[in-house]
Amino acid sequence: MYLYDCATADRDAVIDFFLEGSCCHANGTYRLLDAFCEHTGYNPGRITIKTANLIEQHNSYNIVRVPQYWYEVDKINTWLAGETVDTGTNPVYHFGNFIGRANWSRVWIASLLNAKFANTTLQTFNSGLRSNYIVKEHTCDYLGLEDLVKQECDILPEVIAFLNTCPRVIPEDIEYIKTVNPYIPQPGYYPIQHPANLNILKEYHKIFVDIVCETRVTGNCFFVTEKTWRCMVARRPFIVMGSQHFLHNLRRLGFRTFNEFWDEGYDDYDPKYRIKHIEQVLTTISQWPIKDLHEKLQLMQSILDHNYNRFVELDYQKIKQIFS
Repeated sequence: MYLYDCATADRDAVIDFFLEGSCCHANGTYRLLDAFCEHTGYNPGRITIKTANLIEQHNSYNIVRVPQYWYEVDKINTWLAGETVDTGTNPVYHFGNFIGRANWSRVWIASLLNAKFANTTLQTFNSGLRSNYIVKEHTCDYLGLEDLVKQECDILPEVIAFLNTCPRVIPEDIEYIKTVNPYIPQPGYYPIQHPANLNILKEYHKIFVDIVCETRVTGNCFFVTEKTWRCMVARRPFIVMGSQHFLHNLRRLGFRTFNEFWDEGYDDYDPKYRIKHIEQVLTTISQWPIKDLHEKLQLMQSILDHNYNRFVELDYQKIKQIFS
């Protein structure tokens, strides 16, 4: 209706994805706009798309990439001025995996960790088959089970077994979240926002590596959230279930990754195949004795310090210069 209003009133159109950074090819935006322009004769050059996806591009529509939509960069750096994070290097778990709202890729990764590496993983997963942690009236978040079938997930029984044990929460964390964020009792609402989404950092000294499940995993996309930034702040290595070439783009920002310690070839694959390659990396790391993980973190210390320092000096002007 907005587009038709713009065409009728002979106005330019601005589509603002405010604070979100999905790929407009993957989410169907360009398909919709192409059909609209063909149907109405509206000039594509009059349509502007504002997005947090810093590698979005199109030949016909005007793309405005907005680094400030990565609002957590500024907020976390402000938070750090008054907080300390335990960066101890004697973990008791190989893996950490901390999930708020579910989607198909997060369900797959979390179920994989639970099925094959449960004893070496510290997990939270706030959605369940019948309820999430805050809505008790027999409702739950969208879990993405239909998408798992489309993606040919090969561990569906393990997925259902895992979801039947969820929500998995740290009770003290949930109580804190309720005090920091307003409680809005509507189905599907998920109030883990800043600064509550940083409370889980108190658990990071217990883990060796964080299995980060980023917000966007499909299409030509680079959109970084607190899920990745927490690793920088906690001085922890990371394996990222994100969009293709996520690590490559993170390195463009000046961060270092961990190809000295494990195979990061998973970064080159689309989501379905990315998960299978991540599983191979998890298998390798799971075979390292717990007593050796302290030594591994010491060997990584220069990378971890570099990433922390790079994050605290990062600002929107630098991001814009890199991805202009």
